[in-house]
Amino acid sequence: MEGKRKNMLLRQMDHLYEQIVEHTSQGIMVTDADACILFVNRAFTAITGYSKDDVLGKTPRLWQSGKHGKPFYAQLWTSLLETGRWQGEICYSICCRLTD
Repeated sequence: MEGKRKNMLLRQMDHLYEQIVEHTSQGIMVTDADACILFVNRAFTAITGYSKDDVLGKTPRLWQSGKHGKPFYAQLWTSLLETGRWQGEICYSICCRLTD
């Protein structure tokens, strides 16, 4: 019984975590160790204008706008490597889609 209860609680916590991540106003992007984008939340897509399909499997280099210098990216990568996360704001280039 204890194992079933523990599994149920873990599923509930996973669901709660999903709800928090999807409903926060902060854009969230998750990458793997190779900087390949694995996940973005709704706020990320609303803020950037990129859909999940636009970014999944790509790297954040997609947004390099030239507005940040090498020290900015050095600090960003140092934080990622030392703590596993980075928090901040980036000026990015906006995507343009041509339609027929």
